[in-house]
Amino acid sequence: MVSGWARAKDALGKATDAATGVPNGGIVLAPWLLTGGVLGSASSEMLALTFNPQNLDPRQYASTVSAVFPGESPSSAGYLSWAAQQRTPLDSRSTFYGSAPVNVPMGMDDEMDMGGEPSDWYPGGTVVPISPTLGTPPHNP
Repeated sequence: MVSGWARAKDALGKATDAATGVPNGGIVLAPWLLTGGVLGSASSEMLALTFNPQNLDPRQYASTVSAVFPGESPSSAGYLSWAAQQRTPLDSRSTFYGSAPVNVPMGMDDEMDMGGEPSDWYPGGTVVPISPTLGTPPHNP
């Protein structure tokens, strides 16, 4: 899927409904659709990303977005721009990441809130690498 966020959310919901109970190869989203609103529309998706949202720099960016713009979500395009300004080294090669909602059963501590932080890339879910980095490593002279 490569459309904008609103259209992707609707299309992803319809694709998920159509695929219920039918084995399929999964849904691959464009990197800019890495948002909680889109990812929460289905049970699992894949994205090709050039950064790991779980690493320190992307999490710092997400926290900054949340602090400066309350209620806004981090975006992959925003992170890439922020990383360039911070001179954060990035790999130009992609890795496939899987996303899925995470529901931890309660009972360990009834005070716990497992809905995720507003600064998470996918509140209420997770985004993790599911493939090795794709392509040939860049040549370093």
